[in-house]
Amino acid sequence: MLNDEALVSQARSGDRAAFVQFATRWWPAIARVAWSLLGNTPQALAVTEEVLDTALCSQESFAEPVRFSMYRLAIWLAFARRRSGPRPDGMTSMDRAAVTLRDVEDVPVADAAVILGISAGEIRMRVQRARMALINAREGSASAAQPG
Repeated sequence: MLNDEALVSQARSGDRAAFVQFATRWWPAIARVAWSLLGNTPQALAVTEEVLDTALCSQESFAEPVRFSMYRLAIWLAFARRRSGPRPDGMTSMDRAAVTLRDVEDVPVADAAVILGISAGEIRMRVQRARMALINAREGSASAAQPG
């Protein structure tokens, strides 16, 4: 099984099988994160395609410490921040990004900080704030659903 850097290199050289293997490997995770932050399937699919295109067209390598998984998330977050609008839960796009990286994608705090370009302490604070917003939104919708 080829690593991501080898697949991208081969795909950039025109190897369609390498492109398919690379896209198949990363499509589900990118689409899942995109949907969780955007909450809109057509937008999430468009962002997923843009992320894969950008990753394959970029001339950057996937050198440490930024592995491809972090690289694709960083690219995706740039697209998502540009597209995300207000959500009923009241979270900012950075709060949603932080909680999604930590709680959905299980990205370590240090890696999430690199991806978002903020400190580890700020990641922890944003995740906590986002979790509270989600709890409050859930409690608010539950109480609204109960007959008065």
